[in-house]
Amino acid sequence: MLPQISKLINAFNDKPSYLVSALAKELIAELRIANKEQTYEMILNELDKRINQALLKAPKVLINATGVVLHTNLGRALISEEDFMWLKDFHTNNINLEFDLGTNSRGKRDEYLINLLKILFNCEDALVVNNNAAAVFLVLNTLGKNEGVITSRAELVEIGGGFRVSEVMRESGARLIEVGTTNKTNLRDYENELENAAMILKTHKSNFYIGGFSEEVDVITLNELARKNEKIFYYDLGSGYTDCINDSLKDEPSLKSLIANGISLISFSGDKLFASTQAGIILGKKTLIERLRKNQLLRMFRLNKTSLLMLTRAVQNYLEKDYKRLPSLALINDKKQDVLAKAKTLQELINLGEIIESKSLVGGGSMPDKLLNGYALKIKANKCKIKELLDKGVVANYDKDSVIIDLRSVLPSQLECLAKIIKEVFKEK
Repeated sequence: MLPQISKLINAFNDKPSYLVSALAKELIAELRIANKEQTYEMILNELDKRINQALLKAPKVLINATGVVLHTNLGRALISEEDFMWLKDFHTNNINLEFDLGTNSRGKRDEYLINLLKILFNCEDALVVNNNAAAVFLVLNTLGKNEGVITSRAELVEIGGGFRVSEVMRESGARLIEVGTTNKTNLRDYENELENAAMILKTHKSNFYIGGFSEEVDVITLNELARKNEKIFYYDLGSGYTDCINDSLKDEPSLKSLIANGISLISFSGDKLFASTQAGIILGKKTLIERLRKNQLLRMFRLNKTSLLMLTRAVQNYLEKDYKRLPSLALINDKKQDVLAKAKTLQELINLGEIIESKSLVGGGSMPDKLLNGYALKIKANKCKIKELLDKGVVANYDKDSVIIDLRSVLPSQLECLAKIIKEVFKEK
C-alpha cells in the first residue's frame, strides 16, 4: 500500500514542505500507474533523491575560483556591498520610478540614467534595454525591417544558448546581405552591395577570434562609408570598456574612443566589461535613437526597476571614477602582484598547496584571445575533490592530478571563507 502524502512530508520536515508535497504527489502518481511493489524505504530513498536534485537548482552563493572573472554561468559581473546597501532603500520603499517630482505627474523611468550616460560618453543620445540581444533586435527591427542589412560572413556569430546573429536578423524582419568570406572581407565587398542595403552591421568578435590569413574592415572606415552613402552604420560591440582597464586589454576599442570617432550607433552589454547589471546599452545619434524609442517593442525590452537602479549606480561610479565599487572591473584590473598577494594569504591560511603562475580569462564573451597574468594555488588531489568543493560552494579547476584555485576571480573578502572550505575538504581522514 502506498503511503499518504502527509506522512512523506513529515519524513522530510527539514525540507521546504511545498517542494516535498509536489514531488511526493508526482512520485505516488507514477507508482500507481506502474503498479510496481515498493517498500516504504525505497519510496523514501527515491523521494530524497528527487528533493536533492530539485534543491541543486535553487540559487546558491558560490566562490568563483576558476579565474574566469565574468563567468556567464556564475552570473557575470558583481556589485559591491556599498552599492547593495544603496539599493536597499529603493526596494523597501516607493520611489519616483516613473514619477516626475517637478510636475507631480507621470515621468519617464530612464530619463535620469539617459542623462548620465550622455555625460559619461559624450554622446548625442542613449537608450537602455534588458540585454544586448534585445538591443540588436530593436535596432534591426526599427532601422532595418524590410531593408537590406550588409554584414560580413566572418561576423555571423553564435552566442551562448544557440542564439545566432543571422537568425536574430531574420526574425527582426531585416534582409540579410552576406559579404566576403569566413576569413577575409574587404571594403569593396561592402561597396558592391550598398545600393541594395539601408544599413551596415558590424558585429564585434567578442567570444571568438580569427587569426592567420584574414582581413576585415575597421569600424571607423565602415562608419565613414555608411555616412558618405547616406546609410546607417551599427556596431554591435557586445562588450566594451569605458575608462580604467588592464594593460593587457588596451588594444581593444574603448567606448569613449568609438563615440569620439563619430560611430553613429553602438550597443553593448551592461554585465560584461562595463561590470554592472544585465542590460543592453545603446549609444549614438539622436535621430536614430529617437526612432528606436518610438518602436512599440521597447515596452517589452525595458529594464526592470532593480536593473535600472543598478545600472544608474554603476554609471555614477564611472563618473565619480570610483572603480573599486565595480568589483568585477577591479578583479580584471588587479595587477599580477595583487593576485599573488591573495594567493599568499590563502596559502598561509590553509598551510597547503603550491603557488603557480596562471593565465586567466576575462570571460562573459569578452576578449577570448586576451589572457590575464596571475597566480593560482595548486593542490595535489583526486578529481573527486572538485565535487566536494562544489558541494560546499567553491567552483575550481582540475588539471591532471591537482585542484587549481585561481585567485584572479576571487574577491579579497572571500579568502577566509574559501580557506575554511578548503581545509574542510582536504582535512586528513
